[in-house]
Amino acid sequence: MTIPGLSAFYAGIVKRKNMLSVLMQCFSLTCVMTILWYAVGYSLCFSSAGNAVIGGLDKVCSINPKP
Repeated sequence: MTIPGLSAFYAGIVKRKNMLSVLMQCFSLTCVMTILWYAVGYSLCFSSAGNAVIGGLDKVCSINPKP
């Protein structure tokens, strides 16, 4: 829902000539955040290493993370 919903919301705020730019910015941001989640976020959330608040970085960029 990020790409169609948020993009349409922000595109409605700007002028008509800037709508494509806003749509592409939302799409690009979604792509970057997806890559960051797979690279670092998964490890910080689901790692058993680290402290009680945040996990460690032992699963950073792992293709097949061990459970």
